[in-house]
Amino acid sequence: FINSVSYQIKCLHKLKKYEDAANLLNSIYPLGNHLKPKHKELHNAYFSLLKGQNLWAQKQYEESLAHLQKALPAITANDDFANEHLVYLYIGKNLWAVHKQVEAVEQFKKVDQLFTTKQYSDLNLLEAYDYLIALNKSNNDLKNQLFYTERLLKVTNELQAQNKGLSSVLHNKYETKKLQDNRKELQTKLTAQKQKGYFLYGFAISLVIGFLCYIIY
Repeated sequence: FINSVSYQIKCLHKLKKYEDAANLLNSIYPLGNHLKPKHKELHNAYFSLLKGQNLWAQKQYEESLAHLQKALPAITANDDFANEHLVYLYIGKNLWAVHKQVEAVEQFKKVDQLFTTKQYSDLNLLEAYDYLIALNKSNNDLKNQLFYTERLLKVTNELQAQNKGLSSVLHNKYETKKLQDNRKELQTKLTAQKQKGYFLYGFAISLVIGFLCYIIY
């Protein structure tokens, strides 16, 4: 029953009915008292994850962060790496919202590590790459912007291959053609940046050699 209501809360969250989701969350929390201690601990952890997600959507970032941090140990101990990294994603989103981008990026990188170590991702976790790309774009870091754009393309393609039913969703949310165009544009800019760097480096070396020759002369 609790699991069924939890999925109902997730649906309300996706439908942006945050008040309804909050009311339902408050109604199922006391039911955990009827569970065995081990199950009660997990119930409280997943309850905190759901509440953290809902509070983030309501822009209550500090309270959301507290619930997510409370949820993390039990979910990690349960070896539930999918939800563990969902916690990292929302911790990062909260930190980003309160202008702690450097700390937020560390959380988003953990989501990327999930893909590299376990070859796992889902629609929720793809969002981490949006933040990583946005930060590197704002810093004019073409190399890392290109790296995470290519990673997003790879993860998106693998999700499409694994589940044909996701193709239309991914096409709407992450237009593959647009991502490919962005990658091509970044590659061109990065090449131009490297060529400019080589030119400046060569020019500086020439100046030094010329100056030394003049001194020796």
